[in-house]
Amino acid sequence: MLLKTERNRRVNKREMEQLGLIDERTLKEKKTKNKEGKRKILIITLGLTIGMSLVFWTYREFRTLDANLIWEKMPKFNIGQKIEEKQVEQVLSEEINNIIVNDKNSWTIGVKNNEKEWRLNGKEIVWAKIETQLSKAKVDKDSFYGVKLPVGIDRKIIFGKDKNYYELLVEVKPPGKRILIIIRVEGNENDLIPTKNLFPEIVEKIYWAW
Repeated sequence: MLLKTERNRRVNKREMEQLGLIDERTLKEKKTKNKEGKRKILIITLGLTIGMSLVFWTYREFRTLDANLIWEKMPKFNIGQKIEEKQVEQVLSEEINNIIVNDKNSWTIGVKNNEKEWRLNGKEIVWAKIETQLSKAKVDKDSFYGVKLPVGIDRKIIFGKDKNYYELLVEVKPPGKRILIIIRVEGNENDLIPTKNLFPEIVEKIYWAW
């Protein structure tokens, strides 16, 4: 009996020791996991702190920069502007063609301002020559060919003709702009006579489109 009791005690003692080892191992594992968790939290916190600091620093730097300087360095996209210009030119072409649709003569119409130029039909236009001619002309607010332009707008108008052509040169100066217009019609002398009556309406269309 004593031997059996002693054996049971040893077994119980061994089991207790094993349980103690297990508990100690579990405790160590928990401590290790807690340390790793705290380390991860610390790293994340530091990362967020540094990131937010960079964001605020960048914001302060940009806010102190000159807005105009930033705008100048940004790429300029003028796609919308080009589309709008094409639409204006297309509409103007249609309106002028509707005016001259029944005319038998050959038309060259051109317009130029501070930024761009446009031509409908005909040959190339030598704008330098036209500018020289208009620079020598006087302001003419009573000309028949500018009758549909707004009152008070400075305009210079030169009308020239020969047997085979009519030519109208116009310089108009609305506020902040300078518009040059040339209308040249070539054809038979008899067919040319009624064409000059179409000039005022064409000049008006160009003025408001440009």
